Amino acid sequence: MTQIISGDRFVVEGDKRYALASIRAPRFGARGDPGEPLGFEAREELRKAVIGKTVRIVIEYERDPPVDSKFQDKQAFVSLYHGKINLQEVLVEKGLAQVIHHKRNEDRASNYDRLVEKEAKARKEGKGRWAETLPAPRNFMDLTQNFRPRPVKSRGKEESEAAGEEEQGDDEKESKRRPAKSQARSQFDLLKQGRQNGIVEYVISATRYKILLEGRGLYISFALSGIRSPPQKNEDGSDNVYSQMALELARNKLLQRSIQFDIKAMDRGDNFLGTLWYQDFSGQKEKKENFGLSLLREGLAQTFGPSVSQDLLREEKVAKDQKLNFWKDYVEPPPEEEEPEEIYPEQDEKVDEKDEEQTQKGRRGVPSEATVRVTEVIDAATFYIHITSEEGSKAIEEQMAAFDGSAAITPTEADVKTGIYAGLFRNDGSWHRVRIEGKSAGGKWRAFFIDYGNRDVLELGDIRVLDEDLAKLPGTAHACVLTGLKAPGERSEYFERAGQAFSDLVWDRQLQAKIDLVEGGKYHVTLKYPGSDLSVNQKLLQAGCVRVQDKIPRGNVWKPVRDTVSKLRELEDQAKRYRRGIWEYGDVSDEEDELFDDRGRVPSKAAKEKAEKEKIAKKEKEKEATAAKKKAEEEKSKAKGGDKGKGGDKGGDKGGDKGGDKGDKGKAGDKGKAGDKGKAGDKGGKKK
Repeated sequence: MTQIISGDRFVVEGDKRYALASIRAPRFGARGDPGEPLGFEAREELRKAVIGKTVRIVIEYERDPPVDSKFQDKQAFVSLYHGKINLQEVLVEKGLAQVIHHKRNEDRASNYDRLVEKEAKARKEGKGRWAETLPAPRNFMDLTQNFRPRPVKSRGKEESEAAGEEEQGDDEKESKRRPAKSQARSQFDLLKQGRQNGIVEYVISATRYKILLEGRGLYISFALSGIRSPPQKNEDGSDNVYSQMALELARNKLLQRSIQFDIKAMDRGDNFLGTLWYQDFSGQKEKKENFGLSLLREGLAQTFGPSVSQDLLREEKVAKDQKLNFWKDYVEPPPEEEEPEEIYPEQDEKVDEKDEEQTQKGRRGVPSEATVRVTEVIDAATFYIHITSEEGSKAIEEQMAAFDGSAAITPTEADVKTGIYAGLFRNDGSWHRVRIEGKSAGGKWRAFFIDYGNRDVLELGDIRVLDEDLAKLPGTAHACVLTGLKAPGERSEYFERAGQAFSDLVWDRQLQAKIDLVEGGKYHVTLKYPGSDLSVNQKLLQAGCVRVQDKIPRGNVWKPVRDTVSKLRELEDQAKRYRRGIWEYGDVSDEEDELFDDRGRVPSKAAKEKAEKEKIAKKEKEKEATAAKKKAEEEKSKAKGGDKGKGGDKGGDKGGDKGGDKGDKGKAGDKGKAGDKGKAGDKGGKKK
């Protein structure tokens, strides 16, 4: 038994779904819906009895699926036994399910008469759903829903009353605006109190889970501290089988199991970090096992970070020495330098005019709108295009189509250098221009197809020397990103799904591209179908396949991107509200983006130190510039003040003379002399 959907529906190994025959349990809620009274209790009764255990299923009858069902196969209704115990009878006897009244000739459970007797007894005793007063549905606060609501434009009292709204106090309004993110952090001190009990409601990845704390009425996002599973993709772009194995192990051991965990810290994505223990039934005796150790022991995870325990390091070393799974073909990577984090200027800082000038130069010759076709999809927001009207692209395509690999020269190992060659695309046996970028760990050549945007690793026999004139022509594939949008990271379980959704929308289609910005050779574009009002960008955002970028640089050239982002926020909020795609289990964490490089590896210590030094140096430079600017303004202000002081003396003299003509009170006119500003002098004169 792998998953309990509700008190009368469940999933067994092999992803086969069944329903209990002749009974109906109250519906268990999800995603903010509390469901029906006793829905949680009915599900828990069934979960505790059978989850992770071997059960016996007897198929009683089948029904055609509802018209609107996403499942096409017939629904099987069964009797469920754990040992000799019939689970339908248990649920009915406790008042957690009611018996279905079948038609005369309708199929039913073989123990139907016994079920009717049990229900009559439960009714008489007022158990469960037959009690005089039903308890309210269980409602849990979901701390994984960590997005920040957009501020709502305030309306006048008349508008509010017209909309049917009641007046609310400031505290009540503020509580509705307060993001769930702050609620998660407010729970940290309460939860950081040794081992606690929970239920793994969903396995997000091999090392990250959604956990229910029934006693506290909370859902939290929890990640194993100091452990990460293998990346979803290999260097050559193929699926990493060990990543899937790690995910399957987590689902088999943890999904809907009662577990214990402790909390050590929180990351910036509001994931609680710590250790998780589960009940291991694999041996002769049941025992509690550290799941992080289980992953490392199987060679399906690796440690990272400075505070990894010795137990974790020891298990990792054993698996590495034995070359288990992930470690089988592992080659220790050389240290790599990481590019320093970009620091965007604050609102009141001046934008670097040289940067703007370089960006504007990159725009020259690039149309603001063009008809394009997508040639390669990297992820849900990154891709390559051909501009159909671009000169030379058709000629290159025709020349490569006529290229004869059998007649061309195959270079020797020593002759292959970084540069442009002809490379074989094995999927269809065609030859295309490639840029050789070096050797892979396996001894093959890393190649980038400059007219399409895809990458591959090639054998020496798949490379040919290309005519010099043809090799000099620039690549016709243009790197693009969807304006203002960010795709799920490679370590996210939504990476493949979101990328496939984008590919389905754009592949083998003629599209209109609005090129909002050209930056560093990369086009920021909005894609649309000809004649369509809704862009591809908007469709992906609505479906929860992408999210809006958090930081957009300042400067006039970035204004189209900022304008686009401001319009997309509402669609993102809609996707969050309805829990679509990446928002299904709450907010998206940037933790993995922060901890790992683009190959899923921890940046080297040297790279981190270099980036940190550059960041500090840049901040110091900015601080010095701000101080110099402030000093210049102060000096300018002093110079103006001095001039005004002279005017004050003048006014004072004038006021004194004027006051002297009036009599004894003329001395008050001297007050003008003491003033630095002319106004003080005037004031003295008037008083006389």
